[in-house]
Amino acid sequence: MLLCYPGQTEAGRRCDDLVNLLDLFPTFADAAGIEHPVLGELPGSSLLGNPGGGLPTVREAAVTELGVERGRFLSLRRGDLKYSTYFADGFEELYDLQADPTEGHNLLHDAANGEARKTADAMRRDLTEWEREHGFASSFEGDCLRNYGVTEPARRRNNQFAVWPDHVSPEEALTLETPGESTVN
Repeated sequence: MLLCYPGQTEAGRRCDDLVNLLDLFPTFADAAGIEHPVLGELPGSSLLGNPGGGLPTVREAAVTELGVERGRFLSLRRGDLKYSTYFADGFEELYDLQADPTEGHNLLHDAANGEARKTADAMRRDLTEWEREHGFASSFEGDCLRNYGVTEPARRRNNQFAVWPDHVSPEEALTLETPGESTVN
């Protein structure tokens, strides 16, 4: 994320803080000098909390959330690992972003990788707790994150890459970037 606020952020400063869109409202309120009563209850933090810019304290993990009910998506980033779950069908992804920055190899597809399953389960528990505290009551079926059981599309891969390129003619496919090219360039 880029942040330019003359007098508040240090020009050219690079920061490795785990930040997300949930940090925008607290940052805007901080910049405007607004003491909003719910700021302490929000999951985000001001990006002006550190002299020169950045979070006031190091964040070990960051949650990304989108949508509601069967369109709900949750993702947890911790260090080099990123775990995501989709409520529509319960699909899960786990990536090692250091080894696989384009998220092309879902570690949960390796049946022999029991450590990946254990890691995903632990990250899912953390996401469940985050959703219970900050999310929607409709996200739960009992104590578990809801799975709406949608079966389409049957064939699925990393959701950041569109599936429509698979349906173009072979000639037209030659003109398209690969997912890796799209994210590296």
